[in-house]
Amino acid sequence: FFCNSSFYSESSSELEPITDAVPSRDVALHVLTKKIALAESADQKEELQKKKDYLIKGRKDVDQIFSRILSHVTNLEIDEIKNIETSRQEINLEMMPCYKTLVKAFSEKCVNIHKNMYTFSHLYKLANMCALQYSSTDVLKAFSAECGSLHQGMVNVN
Repeated sequence: FFCNSSFYSESSSELEPITDAVPSRDVALHVLTKKIALAESADQKEELQKKKDYLIKGRKDVDQIFSRILSHVTNLEIDEIKNIETSRQEINLEMMPCYKTLVKAFSEKCVNIHKNMYTFSHLYKLANMCALQYSSTDVLKAFSAECGSLHQGMVNVN
C-alpha cells in the first residue's frame, strides 16, 4: 500500500521511492505510449499512434486557445499574460459568479470541459482573470473572437 508517496513493503521496514509515477493529467498519454511499445502488429501501432497524435494535437489546440484568449483580454501585455498563466491568485466567494460565468461560457463557446479533461489544467487562468478583476464581459468577447466552432466538437482530449 502507499504511505507518504512511497511504496511500503510489509516484509520490509524500508520505504522505497516511487520512480515511475506519472502526473494524473498525463496518464492517458503514458498509457498510449506503453501500448504502442507493446503492440504486436504494425496496424495496431499505427492505430494507437493516431490516437496519441490526436491527443497531443488536441492538447496543443487547447493551449493555443487559452493563449489567444489571454492575448486578447490583456491586449498582448506580456507581463499580464505571464501573471495570469503562472500565478495562483487568492480566490474568494465574491468572485465565484464571475468564475462560474466564464467556465460555463468557455465550455459552451470554446471547448466542452466535461468532454475534454485536459481543459481543467487551464481553468485556474479563468479564476485568475476574475481575481485580477478583468471584466467578464471582455473575457466573454474574447471567447467569441478566439473560439471557433471547429473546437466545439472536440472530444476526449485528456
